[in-house]
Amino acid sequence: MKISSVIFLVVGLVISITGYIVCGVAESMAKSAGGYDLLFEYNYDEEGNIVKEYEFSKDTIIETDAEGNEVKKHAVRKVSLTFTDMDILVVGGADRSRVVFQNMSEGSYYYHISNNVLYVTNHFTLPNFLQSEGLSFDGMRKYLNTSKYDGKKQVILYVEDADELKQYDFKLNNCRIELENINGAYDMRLEAKSSTVTMKNCSTESTLRLTLDKCKTVLDTVDYIETLIKGSGGELTYNDTAIPYLFRYDIRSEGGSLNLNGVDQSSAIFQANLSGSDYHSLSLDMTGTKLTVYCNG
Repeated sequence: MKISSVIFLVVGLVISITGYIVCGVAESMAKSAGGYDLLFEYNYDEEGNIVKEYEFSKDTIIETDAEGNEVKKHAVRKVSLTFTDMDILVVGGADRSRVVFQNMSEGSYYYHISNNVLYVTNHFTLPNFLQSEGLSFDGMRKYLNTSKYDGKKQVILYVEDADELKQYDFKLNNCRIELENINGAYDMRLEAKSSTVTMKNCSTESTLRLTLDKCKTVLDTVDYIETLIKGSGGELTYNDTAIPYLFRYDIRSEGGSLNLNGVDQSSAIFQANLSGSDYHSLSLDMTGTKLTVYCNG
C-alpha cells in the first residue's frame, strides 16, 4: 500500500473515532441537562414508541378526464412492500393514508415514489439508499445511537377507504403481517416465505393472489371476486362462512391434509362448481400443507 493511502486511511480513522467520542460526550451532556430527546429529535406515539411517518395521500397529480377537465388525483396508485424479519400491519378505514416506521433507526428502512408506486423496504441496495426520501443527515448522532430503538419494530400502513390505490404488492421473508379492513377497487399479490399471514375483513371486486412457502396463514372473511392461493408446507385456515355469496371452489392438497367444514376429506380434492353469475371463486393448490376450510356452498 502506498504511503499516501496509509496516511489517508489513518486520517479517516482518526476523524471517525473523534466524531464518535464527540457524539458520546454530547449524549452524556444532553442526558445530564434533561435534553436527551431534543438532541436526537425523537417523535413518540401514545404508547411511547419512537415513530416516523410519511403521509403519501398528500402527494397529488393533475390528470385530464374524458371531458377535458383537470382532476386532482393521488400520486400513489400502487404500494410495494419488500421486507425481511419484520412485523407489518396494514389497516384500512384510516383518516389519512400513510406509512409509519415504529422503533426503526435512521437508515434501517427506505421508501420512495416512482411511476405512481410507493416502494417501502428494509433491504439495503445502492438504488434504494440513493432514492429513499426518508433519509436525512442531521449529524452522525442519529446513526451512532441505536440504543433508544429497543421497542417492537414494526411497519404500519394506514389506508383510507376512499384512496385510489389500485394494487398492493408484498414480498416477505420471515415476517409477520396482519391485514385488516382493506376495502376498495384493488388487486393484491402477496408472496411470503416462512412467515405468518393474517387477513380479516378484506374485500374488493378484484383478485387476491397468494404464494406461500412454509407459512402459517389465516384468512377470515376475505371477500374477493377471485382468490388464487398456491404454496407448500405450513398451515392454512380459510373461513368464508360470513360472506353472503355463493362460491366456486377448487381445493387441492397433495401430501397434506384437508379438513372441510369440520370433516376430514380422504380424497384431498374438493370441487364445487356453482351455476349463475353471482358467485366468487376460490382456488387452493397446496402441497404438504395442513388445510382447514370453512365455506358456504
